Amino acid sequence: MKMKKSSVSRVSVVLIFLLCLTGLSGCGGSGGSDIIAVTHPDFELKDGFILKVDQQQKAPDGYIAISDGAEFDRIRYNPSANYILMDDIDISIYTWEPIDDFSGILDGNGYIVSGVAEALFDEVEGGKIKNLGVQGEVRNSKAAIVEELDEGSLDNCYFEGSVYNDSTAAALVGSSYDGYITNCYNMGDVTGTGCASGIVAGTFGDYYLIHNCFNAGNIQNIGIHPGSQSGYSAGILARSERASGMIRHCYNVGTISCEDFNNYPVYSDYGDAIACGILSYANVPNGESLAIDMCYNGGTIEGGDLAFGIALAWGTSASRTQVTNCYNYGEFTHPNSYGIAGCATGTGSRGDVAIAYCYNASTTGEAAISNNSTSLYECYYLDAVPNATANNAMFANVYALNEKEMKKEKNFNFDFDQVWTMGNGEYEYPMFGYKNFEVTDAIA
Repeated sequence: MKMKKSSVSRVSVVLIFLLCLTGLSGCGGSGGSDIIAVTHPDFELKDGFILKVDQQQKAPDGYIAISDGAEFDRIRYNPSANYILMDDIDISIYTWEPIDDFSGILDGNGYIVSGVAEALFDEVEGGKIKNLGVQGEVRNSKAAIVEELDEGSLDNCYFEGSVYNDSTAAALVGSSYDGYITNCYNMGDVTGTGCASGIVAGTFGDYYLIHNCFNAGNIQNIGIHPGSQSGYSAGILARSERASGMIRHCYNVGTISCEDFNNYPVYSDYGDAIACGILSYANVPNGESLAIDMCYNGGTIEGGDLAFGIALAWGTSASRTQVTNCYNYGEFTHPNSYGIAGCATGTGSRGDVAIAYCYNASTTGEAAISNNSTSLYECYYLDAVPNATANNAMFANVYALNEKEMKKEKNFNFDFDQVWTMGNGEYEYPMFGYKNFEVTDAIA
């Protein structure tokens, strides 16, 4: 049984991690001028990992060395111990079953586990997986690395290959309960029904953090799994259910698609197939909050009944959702599409997603910023899309700019001292700059 935290502890945890990420407290990680953020314009992968891994030549005290597939398989017989990879390993010759109830530490040590056909771990409960590359063609599992992450963490990991599941599907984590996913990315294609995502399919429990992650794989939702009423596809997180959370320093450049389920019962007024660049469904409970900050989408959003460049929130929980310092330049193929964020309501009432310091540079979609949100502040959009919102409302702090104006810093009331810079070369619109910005390498 999963224990629930008090509201005070949830808020405290979120605040602590906010301070860690912005360099305002003495949390672990290198911090200072060593900027590690995938949204930084000068970011480059380091030997396949977001964070550079100084490979250990022998197992540290308290760790068990793993050098081949047979030794990796033995983790299941002592799942509370700590392990470290000493070489790349191939598990394709094994009839693999996901390891259950892992509560120790697995340090990939900058090596790769290949030949993965099912999830490496069924459940990680309080355990930590870090510095691990995974490659394979995964079938009949919710994810390639962890199917269920329960009060655990995944840090500095990546996946290459493909994931297919006739249900929920994600590249890294299927379901996360109070989990932390940091410094991770996906390069593989993901196909599922119900929920499909590049990083995490669904978050539950009390809180979550997804920080410094990106998706470059193509994400496809091909139907609604029996028993489900809706389908969600996203580059980072498909479904955020009844939890406080934060998604920060993340981006998507993969194609996101969600088939139009015309033969299924429609759950919401807008339809039941939702595709978004970052997060495709958020249901935030009373007294909690969701923050999406310094994220962008550059991938094409295809199909679906409703699509957003960044995120969608559900009903009144939209008023507990904030999208700040985000931008979209991905294009849309479905007319019921919007550049940044908004709300789906079904038969109930709606809230307004707060959208601030954001811009949309796509040339397609019904409206450039939102379908129905009126809580807009310092938002900008390329005037190829005629309206800021679907209802064509007028806003004092929302501005339509032509292509020439989008390339000039003076036309944006953004923080160009710390957060933003102007692009050059292939991309000349604003992008994240981190001129004097401090972030930690990893979560302490």
